[in-house]
Amino acid sequence: MIDPSTGDLELAAFYALNPPLGIAPSHAEEARAVLERVTAATEDGGFTLCWSLAVSDERILRPELVFWCLQVLLSTRQRLSLQQVLALSRSPQTSGHAPGYVKNKAAQLIAELVVERYPLNWPNAVVDLLQALDADAMLRFLRALHEQVLAREAQRHVEASRLKEAMRADGSALLLLDWWAYLLRAALQTDAEGIELPEAVSAVMRSSGEPKKPGTMLSTTELVVGVLELLADYAFWMDLSAIVERFQQPLLQLVSNAAGQHWPVTVVSAAVTALERMLLRKVAHPGEKVHVCKSLHLVELVMNASNADSDALPSWSSLLGSLLMELLELYETSEATVSNWAANALRTLLDALLGATTSPTTNAQALLFSAPVLSAMSSLTRRLQTVDWDALSRRLLTAILQHLLALETNERDTSDAATSEPNGVRTDVPLASVHEAPTLARDQVSDAVSQLSTSSDDCSTEIMSVLGHVVKRSPTLVLETLQQLPARRLQARLLLELASSFPENARELVLENARQVLSDPVMDLVYFDVVARFGAVLLPKSPPLYAYVLPMLVSSLQSESTRLREHAANTCVRLVQALRDVLPRDPEHIREQAGVVAAAPVAATGTRREPSPADSGIPADSATRVATGWKSLLPERVPSAALSSMLIQNGRFRVEYLLHHFQDLVHLDGQDPDLNLVQLPLVECISLLISSEALSADTRLHYLESCLVPMHSSGLFRSASGLRAVLHLSKGFSPAQCQQDVRLSQIWLTCLDWVLEAAPSPAYGLDADARPLLHRLAELLSEPQTGDRIATFIETRLELGREALPLEQDLQALVLLENQLCDRFQTACVSSQRRLFEPLVRALLSWFPLLPADAPAESTDGRLPNVSTSRGAPSGTPVLSEEARERYTLRNLFYTYLGQLLNNGLASIIVDDTHQGLWPCLLHVVVAGAVGIHFQSIELVARQWQPTGPPAMLPEPESAALTRAALSVLRRFAEHWAGSGTVPSLDAALLQALPELFRCAPAAVCRENVELQIVLLTRLPQVERVLELILEEATSRGCAASTCMQYLRILSQFSQLRRERERRGSAFDGIDSKQTAAVLPLLRQLVQTFSSSDTDQA
Repeated sequence: MIDPSTGDLELAAFYALNPPLGIAPSHAEEARAVLERVTAATEDGGFTLCWSLAVSDERILRPELVFWCLQVLLSTRQRLSLQQVLALSRSPQTSGHAPGYVKNKAAQLIAELVVERYPLNWPNAVVDLLQALDADAMLRFLRALHEQVLAREAQRHVEASRLKEAMRADGSALLLLDWWAYLLRAALQTDAEGIELPEAVSAVMRSSGEPKKPGTMLSTTELVVGVLELLADYAFWMDLSAIVERFQQPLLQLVSNAAGQHWPVTVVSAAVTALERMLLRKVAHPGEKVHVCKSLHLVELVMNASNADSDALPSWSSLLGSLLMELLELYETSEATVSNWAANALRTLLDALLGATTSPTTNAQALLFSAPVLSAMSSLTRRLQTVDWDALSRRLLTAILQHLLALETNERDTSDAATSEPNGVRTDVPLASVHEAPTLARDQVSDAVSQLSTSSDDCSTEIMSVLGHVVKRSPTLVLETLQQLPARRLQARLLLELASSFPENARELVLENARQVLSDPVMDLVYFDVVARFGAVLLPKSPPLYAYVLPMLVSSLQSESTRLREHAANTCVRLVQALRDVLPRDPEHIREQAGVVAAAPVAATGTRREPSPADSGIPADSATRVATGWKSLLPERVPSAALSSMLIQNGRFRVEYLLHHFQDLVHLDGQDPDLNLVQLPLVECISLLISSEALSADTRLHYLESCLVPMHSSGLFRSASGLRAVLHLSKGFSPAQCQQDVRLSQIWLTCLDWVLEAAPSPAYGLDADARPLLHRLAELLSEPQTGDRIATFIETRLELGREALPLEQDLQALVLLENQLCDRFQTACVSSQRRLFEPLVRALLSWFPLLPADAPAESTDGRLPNVSTSRGAPSGTPVLSEEARERYTLRNLFYTYLGQLLNNGLASIIVDDTHQGLWPCLLHVVVAGAVGIHFQSIELVARQWQPTGPPAMLPEPESAALTRAALSVLRRFAEHWAGSGTVPSLDAALLQALPELFRCAPAAVCRENVELQIVLLTRLPQVERVLELILEEATSRGCAASTCMQYLRILSQFSQLRRERERRGSAFDGIDSKQTAAVLPLLRQLVQTFSSSDTDQA
């Protein structure tokens, strides 16, 4: 434990700043508390104590204590005098053998003092510090000055500008340049470590004597790197001509000695970075940039960079990229002399660089294929449009392809070594063979492979950018070169990457490259990408390609690689979808052949016929076999590989070939990881193939029955995998096909019965797999009995729901299904809809009360309360919880359900007297919702349904959405029955709600509010008088009379326009944008008038 009374600050600082492993966190907290009490106990904040400790020469203190003292002095630096600053810089606690972090903290303190006092209160700051500090401390001070102020000009603009101007004005900047140049020259003259530096450089430079050399803790390498890094940072604002004059010779000597390994890589990299910063310095005239390039011999240096040490290549590549971009800018200037020099420099530099890439003894490959150089090459390719650049672009293309070939070879060798298997062509696939294309510089590929270790990144994005620009310049050249590549996989990758860059006039060459790839099948992801991208265009034009592509797809689906199987399955889906209509078609030259291909499937009989069920080869006990997999539906005797390769050119055989193999690969096992990745996509392919034009109606029905019947017999309709398989099996068929073929429609109707029978009877709702399938079958079938059967199913589930309250999601699923029935069958199943109406409305409004967001309710079933805090919501804003949002969704579905009935000719169901008086309660709920009052639920009281509970207080977005939905339904009520006398209670409710529309309507529902008022004016003549009274009240509350008059006038015009359209038999779709702009601002003013007046009265 630390006792502050003992004054053991060293131990406290050690525990607080650098606690040893295993120390309790409480000890570190106590140590920090001790230090805080020490500074708080004195009036000067611990300044005197920390100053005495920081300059003490009695003994060397622990560095943690010195660091803490410097932190305190930094926060109280206004108390430091100039003499104290210099004394602190010479203290043994902060110099000599002190740790680097202590020296850096002292440098930060001095830098902040210079920023605050120079030049006004400390005009000779730089000279004084040069005289007082050793080289290590001075370099650290300049580093801190740059990092804390000069490099943060955006945050400390005033201070940075004042420092730069003062250092330029009093010569301090030149003084630093002279000092740095002296240090470099002194370091270049000796190889001894720990070189001594001048004691007072400023005084020495003004005298003729020899400099004194006080000791420093820096080695020669550290000294040179420190100077070069500062030079690179300060070069952006110091005098560029002075920099070039002083550092031309030292920099060139450092860089030229790099090849001889006379200097470490860190020194060479720092020197190259300094050269780059000098190059990037902004100048007033392009000629100055040319002078810098010539003086520093940058072109010559970069031309020899391929001989540099490989560890220094990142710095060289950055310099090369910057030089290329600067030369490009100079080339595009209007001054002819500068432009010509830049053009010659570019030509010379690129010629040397591209020529060096062919040499195995240089690092030119790694230099060229680095991100900075490739980025510059991309700009050059895009912006240079000269003839000589066309020749260089050809050489660049060759170099890039050789590099990619080397990467491909290295990747393949690595993969082969890891798997101990060749990554070649599947020899067991029919007609899968290697295409022997001409070899493109194989000897150079092997040399390039040896250079890959020097490149840390393949820079594929930058390479593709360069190739994309080359493609736009010379598409034919690129495509012809790709055809000569010895690696089909690389050709395929480049073709896919660059496909969007080729112009339209090169389309045939692009397809020829794709044809070349497809005819040389390799079991690889890239091959299937080419199939998916170009197969839909190429295969119908070149039927022989089917013999390569289809067997490769089938073989890949049996691969041991899960990723490859998934990729192949997705490719199958995309390919079959694209070729569904053309897959079974035979080209003219196939039809004109000697009948071998067309007659081959029935060569034994010599006649061609559609297969009958007896030919299908499905045994009687197939139901048990389908439980684990779909078996072949083709004849038992499968053609040989050679015969298949020939027959596959026939359209009908292609379809049956795929069906045979796909069905043999499907195993509907819910535990199989391939179920969603491979098998279900294949089921979708089977569906697309069965529904294609290749098969006759009889054969199509036979295939479909052979898939569905065994699945039902084996119980797959009661499994998730089976239901998903049926859903995918239905995707290939359209409602039009079912309407045209009664037998096909009957099959899917039977399938619907099987799904309804297999639905979980104890539960109220539908599981996640049955819901989409029922929606799909309702979409597919148009017979009224479909709607009746699904409605009966929904009614049964609603009856079960009375016994055990289900989840909200289950009721949502049933309502969505019911809405689909209303929209799909409309008046074709009125009796079923009439039976469903009362139980569905009661379930929506009474089973799940609407939960408010500002009054949390206790959950009886262990679910979350109805209020939660949202990360994205403002502080204090109530947000609906998961349960409350489910209830809100159900209320929205209630309005949607009513809208579906009204829109599909089923409005009479809503006002039917047989529903135990449900209509008055329902009207009450809708009218209240239209004015922003959302009842929680309804209940049966004295055999009458009534709203119960206080209105639910919802967040504004949800409340506005429900209000908008209620207004829409109320408008449809008015359109159907207002003013007709058939529903007397409606007219009174509408007139009673009209004044509230001006008090409770938020701005988000103003449009729906206006449209409702237009309908009321059209249907009920007495509405105009009620509106006049409301507007008179608005005038008395402060609203402008002109606003009220204009609002009534515009509203009357809209209602008259609606009457005229109805007389002509055309529908009124609501107000358009111009009408909206005319009337909505007026309504907002009226609503604001009533709401503000009501608030004042309250």
